[in-house]
Amino acid sequence: MATSNNLTKNTSQILLGSIGAQAINLALYPILTRIYSPEAFGIFSILLTIIVIIGPASTLRYDAALLLPKQDNEAFALYFMSLGGAIIFAVLISIAIFVLQLSKGYPFIDELKGHESIIWLIPCGIISLGMFQSASFLSTRTKQFIPLSKARIMQALLEKAISIAIGLGSATAVGLLAGRWLSPLVASLYLGCKAWRFNTPKLPLAAYAALANRYKRFPLIGVWGVFLDTAARELPTILLGILFSPITAGQYALATRIIGVPLSTIGEAAQRAYLHQSALIRHDIDAVRQATVECLVMLIIFAMPTLLPFIFLGKDIFGFFFGSQWALAGVYTQYLGLSFMTKLIMRPICSIFVILEKQLIMVALNTLLLIFNIMPIFACYIYNYNDIILIISLAISSFTISLFIIIFTLIYISSTVHNFLSILKSILISILPSIFIYTYAYKYIQMLYIKILIVIVGVLLQYAILILMNNKYRTRIIAIFVSYSKNKR
Repeated sequence: MATSNNLTKNTSQILLGSIGAQAINLALYPILTRIYSPEAFGIFSILLTIIVIIGPASTLRYDAALLLPKQDNEAFALYFMSLGGAIIFAVLISIAIFVLQLSKGYPFIDELKGHESIIWLIPCGIISLGMFQSASFLSTRTKQFIPLSKARIMQALLEKAISIAIGLGSATAVGLLAGRWLSPLVASLYLGCKAWRFNTPKLPLAAYAALANRYKRFPLIGVWGVFLDTAARELPTILLGILFSPITAGQYALATRIIGVPLSTIGEAAQRAYLHQSALIRHDIDAVRQATVECLVMLIIFAMPTLLPFIFLGKDIFGFFFGSQWALAGVYTQYLGLSFMTKLIMRPICSIFVILEKQLIMVALNTLLLIFNIMPIFACYIYNYNDIILIISLAISSFTISLFIIIFTLIYISSTVHNFLSILKSILISILPSIFIYTYAYKYIQMLYIKILIVIVGVLLQYAILILMNNKYRTRIIAIFVSYSKNKR
């Protein structure tokens, strides 16, 4: 029970910042979409994808390893090692860009011609992302969950403010990239200062070599796992920009960012708390199993109510909030919604392999994830299918592999698949009334305000049914919201 309470408390603390950050993003995105064109978003998405793919691997995964040592001074040493890795990666990327420029093999993507100068923001983005990632794990290690929440809000506010300010003068991808580069840099400095108050004795240089040897599986194998994971998430945007058009990439990027809000709020908050809790109990498989089931229940409780509205009303929501030119992105969300539900559940759960130091399993699973995420794009390009067929294919492929990974992870930690299916059955029963309501609104109601009101009623109805159906869900939902309210006060 203590494990459950700690997981709920830590998740709700991180969730505070995630919800605040995403509220800022959702509130200011309509301004950005009216300042920047789909083409500017497309170019930004292509370059950002490169940063996001390389950035997590640039720390050599020492950031994830710093959750494991018993001594805090060893954790701080791994923190500095991860920062060093990010700097080295950025220098290597800068050299590569310089060589390509000299050899006139630059830019290597036709859609970036005429925008060569902004490619130099890629190394800057890699450093800032690596710094923020390392600082986030250090905050998780030192239980600085409230400062981590504040840092996320700070990052979101700074990013949008910088992008809007630059965009008012010149609405190019530079403004979007500058906001994405500077905001995590400031947030990571804030987190670093907060964690620095843990005055730990410094280690001699020889101890760094010992740590590098102890956690050598993280840079040698773990890097490939995180690289494949981020590539599976982000590579479709680049491929859409190369094989189809920047406009298609921009529409897809906005669709995935907005529908990914629950993924980056609920999912990330649960993952951070789950990793912290699992690191403490990793030698007790029964406790790990209990924490995994608790995390699974929590994710499912939040996943379906928050994503179902996009499936039924995506086109209306996007057309109203972001402008008619982005209505196509709303159509994309209607097809991608179900696959994002399984992704939201999958990512926190399968992160247990990091704590168990089973990097080879992570590499294998992420390889499958990458294959299933890019295979439909190449198939649709070869057979010249339109973008709607492409998005449907992506959704089906992503849903299939995500569900497989969830079931595989539960079997690996000896958790019964029967528990998972029982939970899923209850959730599916609870959403039937909501599906009926959304379908009726989609077909027969024209006024968007009434549709939004119906969406709110549908979400509340689903929670009510969950509470009435099962005492376990009732206890879990009440615990989540009570903990959230206490943290807010």
